[in-house]
Amino acid sequence: MLSFREAEELLRRESDRLYIPRIDVEDGYAIYTAVYVYAALRGGGVRAIDAGAGAGYSTLWIAWALEDACRSGGCSVVAIERFGELLNVGRRILGRVRMERAELGFVEGDALRYIEGQAPGTIDIAFVDVDKHQYLEVLKLLETRLRRGGVAMFHNAYVPQPPPSFFRYLEERASIWSHSIVPTSMGILITVKKGGS
Repeated sequence: MLSFREAEELLRRESDRLYIPRIDVEDGYAIYTAVYVYAALRGGGVRAIDAGAGAGYSTLWIAWALEDACRSGGCSVVAIERFGELLNVGRRILGRVRMERAELGFVEGDALRYIEGQAPGTIDIAFVDVDKHQYLEVLKLLETRLRRGGVAMFHNAYVPQPPPSFFRYLEERASIWSHSIVPTSMGILITVKKGGS
């Protein structure tokens, strides 16, 4: 079995060797922190998704935080990726990581359709790294699927930046979303659902 640190190093090296896009390590620290704080405050029963997971490098950081924070168990993260060959890299490596309090799942398919199929208020945490022109559509889907107080993180808030309509929508829906950008090299926009259903 692999420790999380060993899996991180292996998955980072393997992603780079196969030219699979991934987040930077500094993004991983930001994701870990946001997920850990949320899950620790809830204590357990946290459901997370990684939309556009690639080989699962970002999924690892989410799972790591859930494993550390979910003392009462019942936490899970699902890696969603449309390219099966990428997802299989993550399955192979992440399947060797021992997890006792967090469950890990893999879904091959379109992340937007997966989110669309979820019941209202059933997602606690979403990390989104799909095509940037789809960010606004994902945000609108999460508006009902994300639990009140839930957290959605969008990668590449700086480079390559999502369309202006995405940011305008966040400003227009300030009664529903609070948001800020973690200033990593590519930027992670963190949103918290404060209103709505």
